[in-house]
Amino acid sequence: LQNTTNAMTTNTLNLADSETALPRDLRLRLGERGLLELALEAVLNVALQGATFHAERGSESSPRMMLTLLTYCYAAGIYGSEDIEWAVGSDATVRYICARAEPGWPAIRMFRRSNRQWLEQCLVHLLGQATARWRAGADGQDAPAAALPEESYADALAWARRKLELAIMIDTAASD
Repeated sequence: LQNTTNAMTTNTLNLADSETALPRDLRLRLGERGLLELALEAVLNVALQGATFHAERGSESSPRMMLTLLTYCYAAGIYGSEDIEWAVGSDATVRYICARAEPGWPAIRMFRRSNRQWLEQCLVHLLGQATARWRAGADGQDAPAAALPEESYADALAWARRKLELAIMIDTAASD
């Protein structure tokens, strides 16, 4: 409980155009299902833009599944590739995303390196839709899809890049 409280009070980001403080783990504001829905929507949005995902040869994991997995996990505050691999076996929502695939930490790390731009776009889209939900009301389930205003886009992009940088730092520390 102490760690959750610290995460809620010290790991926040204020969007320039809103009063909304973002917890490190967006499940605290969206719930697991809400975050999963937004992660799936973000991946679909990026795929519809014609994204070409890079996947490791011989991988049992589809690129869209991996993109959904990492988008969800980073937005949920799970950054390290080994932590994500552990979550595949222990977290029901993460297991649902992966279906029967069990990506290992090397595949997760490789996918992040090869698809960073798409991960960034997914996280920005996810944050934009989450913000639209929060502005629409308590649950925001009926909030219309909306693009972020330009000033908020810069904040969302910075937030997405921080998430990716944290993942890289944790993986780097784990390899020492």
